[in-house]
Amino acid sequence: MAGDGTVSVVIPFFNAADTLARALRSVAQQTLPAFEVIVVNDASAAAQRAEAQRIAGGFANVRVLDLPSNGGPAVARNRGIDAAGGEFVAFLDSDDYWLPEKLEHAVTLMRDKAIDFLGHNNIVAGSRAPTINDRLHRGAPLYRMNRLDVYIATSQFAPTTVVFRKGRIPVRFDETIRRSEDYRLWGELVFRGYPLWKSTAFLSVRDEGHIKGRGLSGNVQALLDAHLATVRRFRADGHIGAWSAALLGAFLKAKYLRHR
Repeated sequence: MAGDGTVSVVIPFFNAADTLARALRSVAQQTLPAFEVIVVNDASAAAQRAEAQRIAGGFANVRVLDLPSNGGPAVARNRGIDAAGGEFVAFLDSDDYWLPEKLEHAVTLMRDKAIDFLGHNNIVAGSRAPTINDRLHRGAPLYRMNRLDVYIATSQFAPTTVVFRKGRIPVRFDETIRRSEDYRLWGELVFRGYPLWKSTAFLSVRDEGHIKGRGLSGNVQALLDAHLATVRRFRADGHIGAWSAALLGAFLKAKYLRHR
């Protein structure tokens, strides 16, 4: 069954050939087939690029987009968005994978509820525990993210969980940073009044925890510094006040330093 022009899947890729096939298999197994899959090669090593091309060749509607230099996740996702031809864009990190009903759940919900941006829960290191945000929203199966959600969670939406309607929400990552780019973008969108919705369904899998994983998030101090820089940006842009910035900074330090 071919994709119907609905969803473009964007997979940032950097030297991750060992998990790429698993990610692509999870897309191929969707109950709502994707229109296309764009693997954005962020200037990987030559051998890794060749392996990505070989793996992609084993799946239908998958192409590899090679970037001339390594720009980081923000650049890779932005270039994937630019190249996407579907009505919706869905992100999938190359070391994560989806459950088969992910796209069908997201697109059906977004069409039924006239939603332009949707995230969902991640199964992380085998855990299906509800997030702090979920508990604050009293177990609602679907809720709109608010300012408090931004304050208490730097990873309200792992990129792997996000689906959005292209052209309706200004999803554009800050290409000057390599960490905290998702926290910064989701926070800015919420502060500017855009409706970002969360489904509490668990529809994707991440083998390692967000902190101390294999990727850029694995350097705890660097990730903390990046999040603190994002808080300063929120303050400079007038999204939060001085007291809120101070309290949020203290909260982040307490949260991340215990992982060192």
